[in-house]
Amino acid sequence: MSKICVDFDMLISYLIGEKPIVDKLNLYTKSEELLVTSLTLADISISLDDDLVPHKIVDNFRILPFEEKAALKSKEIYRIMQDNGNDNIKIAYNSAIAIVNSAVMLTRKRERYKGVPELKLI
Repeated sequence: MSKICVDFDMLISYLIGEKPIVDKLNLYTKSEELLVTSLTLADISISLDDDLVPHKIVDNFRILPFEEKAALKSKEIYRIMQDNGNDNIKIAYNSAIAIVNSAVMLTRKRERYKGVPELKLI
């Protein structure tokens, strides 16, 4: 079973019930482990006004914490991203969490991950 880390935009689409995304994630749940970073969970909690959203996420996805290995990896990733013209620190943090947990990132906005070494995208 492979690990799929769902990014912010995909998670929002899932939570608002966008049918193609809901169908895709439901398909993945049959053979893959769906994950969300703790930082994405925090971003979603802040962005949406629904107090039930964090519980829905926790109930349906395994939450990956931002731990020491990811913190150290994010520094390396961020420097490389900057060299490639990408200075989105949140992307560096979430990418590092996915990488150190051997997960691929599920996104529809691949350009956000420009310059992130080692990260596999679907």
